[in-house]
Amino acid sequence: MSEHHDIEVKHTYKAHKDRALIEPLSHGGLYVLARNLPVDPMDFGIDKLKFIVPKGFVTDGASIPRFLWRVTDTPFSPDIITAAIVHDFLFSLDSESFIQWDFESANLLFHGMLMAHGNGSVKAGALYRAVKWFGRRSYQKACSYEKLQ
Repeated sequence: MSEHHDIEVKHTYKAHKDRALIEPLSHGGLYVLARNLPVDPMDFGIDKLKFIVPKGFVTDGASIPRFLWRVTDTPFSPDIITAAIVHDFLFSLDSESFIQWDFESANLLFHGMLMAHGNGSVKAGALYRAVKWFGRRSYQKACSYEKLQ
């Protein structure tokens, strides 16, 4: 099993333009994306089409257990929130979109975005492994939900 924490990442993300801008909702610790968030996976060495996470997308931040916050920061830390929002968005897409964005591709994009936003390889690798090991349940739940509708 190969780990991808050493993949090469192009650092083309511009903080002033392509970082998520979020605003708190009045209940439940949720936040809403305040403007569209364009993503070009080719910037991270992933051969997929560009997409936009739309303004209004609701997020609960990165799903990081509290005991790991000393290593990874909080779920809304500026250096991880954009990657977390994009990762959550990919999991929320309908089943036709999941054909393009399989579980591993979404995780690799997450890792690439973490690196491009200034996270070191240890931190980005730990977060990548966390979503790889523990995120499959959320991915399968999203796929199952779409099949029911």
